[in-house]
Amino acid sequence: MARIKGTSGNDNLVGTASNDTLIGGSGNDNLSGGTGTDTAQYAGNIADYRFSNVDGKLVVTNDAEGKDTLTSVETLQLGNGQLSLTSGQLLVSANNVDSFTNVISKHITTLADGGFVVAWTSPEQEGEFGDGSGVFAQRFDALGVAQGSEFLVNTTITLEQYEPSITALADGGFVVTWTGGFVSDADIFAQRFDASGNKQGAEFVVNTTTALNQDASNVIALADGSFVVIWHSNDTGGIGVFAQRFDVNGNKLGTEFQVNTELTNHQYYPDITTLVDGGFVITWASLEQDGSLSGIFAQRYDASGAAQGLEFQVNTYTTSDQFSSKVTALSNGGFVITWISQGQDSDGWGIYAQRYDANGNKQGTEFQVNTYTPSNQFVSGITTLVDGGFVVTWQSALQDGDGNGVYAQRYDASGNRLGNEFRVNTDTIGIQSYAGITALADGGFVVDWTSRNPSNAAGTIYAQRYDAAGNAVGLKLTGTNNTEIINLDAGTAGLVVDGLAG
Repeated sequence: MARIKGTSGNDNLVGTASNDTLIGGSGNDNLSGGTGTDTAQYAGNIADYRFSNVDGKLVVTNDAEGKDTLTSVETLQLGNGQLSLTSGQLLVSANNVDSFTNVISKHITTLADGGFVVAWTSPEQEGEFGDGSGVFAQRFDALGVAQGSEFLVNTTITLEQYEPSITALADGGFVVTWTGGFVSDADIFAQRFDASGNKQGAEFVVNTTTALNQDASNVIALADGSFVVIWHSNDTGGIGVFAQRFDVNGNKLGTEFQVNTELTNHQYYPDITTLVDGGFVITWASLEQDGSLSGIFAQRYDASGAAQGLEFQVNTYTTSDQFSSKVTALSNGGFVITWISQGQDSDGWGIYAQRYDANGNKQGTEFQVNTYTPSNQFVSGITTLVDGGFVVTWQSALQDGDGNGVYAQRYDASGNRLGNEFRVNTDTIGIQSYAGITALADGGFVVDWTSRNPSNAAGTIYAQRYDAAGNAVGLKLTGTNNTEIINLDAGTAGLVVDGLAG
């Protein structure tokens, strides 16, 4: 246990792995407790301070002493009592997470009951008989409370099982897909689950062609209860994008089909979304098709799986690389595609997007999502909100002061920015990366990401819920059974105060 005290200036106090007490003193201080159960100590009484939620962190203000920002602190010890602080940041899993396998897939989805499920890859967690990575998942209710324990998705535990994708089904259940086998000779597998998280039938192989390697799957449910799985695989020109439709019972509808028309070089890392009319659109990166390294292309389909028109180029700026596309449907029948572009903002990679109407026509021009442009912004995600707007997530190098941080930007239904881009992760030590995002039925959304720092190199998955106004949900300040005066800063949102019986 350590007692860490600041100066009369602005201090950054960082706790240890034990239970610490941090005393900032005067000045504007950052107090980070680290692991353990940590306490921020103040000389004044509770009523002498004002409290607010800023970017998911508790800010404690006293006009004479200054303003303190608290991270990973569980207790505030004041002159006349204690306040307990719980973070809105949810722990999804701390079991040796392999975050890289979450780069390409949609690994979080909202369920019919308002809850959500997160899936991930974990090396060597399958038990004594497993010999590689396994796919795991955890269910949450609509308030972010874990439902049961995390569970193993794959039944086969030999070789490698990785790169999960997940989508909710109309019956309240969900389906998970993943890559299984050797890295150089793998197939796409899937497993259906009911609304209670029980396996429905056995895991099954999605792809019909099994030669060489099938990889990078994504899955999406359609309005009629069926679902579509996409992946990339070897074709006559290199790598191509393939798809297979399934009915509500998990039976194949027709045969697997190739999505891309262009067969030269590689077409890879596809994404997919369901459209309002019951159809779907698939996006992917294509090597040298736009004349300069990779570009982003897409193909629309109707509800029966018939291609609508020809494949089309998404990116207008074609210099260097455009890669890692993500797509979401809009409530007006259109859709939005995001991607990363190298050198377009003159400093590394940036996040760009293009809106389309219900007929697949571009709406306006492509636009940059990230406002902060130094270094690299990459690995985007996107979801459509209940109000017709959408949210884009990405990771940004060095913007939060240490490694990568996860950021997001909200838009209205017309594609106008709502407020400024904001940081999702509360902890800024180490690397926060590979975010996923899903919309919630209450108009809000939830973001999950992987966190790695010097004290936790194995990797931990966290999640953060937001309300319909984009405020972080769940930061809670709890008093005692005594009478207390707890003052909130004007305009404070996203901070719940529970005075108990006092």
